[in-house]
Amino acid sequence: MRDEAWQLMEISFPAEERRSKKQQEEILKKVNYCFQEYVTEAGELQGFIAYWKFSDFIFVEHFAINPKYRNNGLGAMFLSDLMKAYEGKRIILEVELPREEIAKRRVNFYERLGFHLNPYNHWQPAYDGKGDGIPLKIMSYPDLLAIPDFEHYQETLFKKVYDAG
Repeated sequence: MRDEAWQLMEISFPAEERRSKKQQEEILKKVNYCFQEYVTEAGELQGFIAYWKFSDFIFVEHFAINPKYRNNGLGAMFLSDLMKAYEGKRIILEVELPREEIAKRRVNFYERLGFHLNPYNHWQPAYDGKGDGIPLKIMSYPDLLAIPDFEHYQETLFKKVYDAG
């Protein structure tokens, strides 16, 4: 992970929603973890998608676009490329509760790409170990999740991603 990607991670996600730099470097060694950077021809970082490949689904853990390149369709293009690469596989991601305007815009962004906001409560432990964690919602592609699927994915996240199980 290049320094610019780490800096983008820091400005895009609060400490409780990301690992420390040392933890992130360790997680990069996991075979089912992918960190895809997008760069210009000149080598400038446009954004990244960090995701986990599991046998029955893909979990997008972090997704960020460099502020310099926001609002020009790159985010939709990068995520669409991921969706095409894993066509036929369910993709899930977490979003903040759609209470504030920025969170509502994020949900709308994902919905325009075909994701669905699931009604179930989801709780992400704080990565930094401080605080009680973060209430979130799960969005899924290409369809809504049945309760047994949601519970299975949530259990996988706790055991494999958050190391909390």
